[in-house]
Amino acid sequence: MGIGFGVVLAVIGAILLFAV
Repeated sequence: MGIGFGVVLAVIGAILLFAV
């Protein structure tokens, strides 16, 4: 669960960086 949650945060962070 912890690892999966970390992956989700990493993906969201990458999307936010590319979106800006």
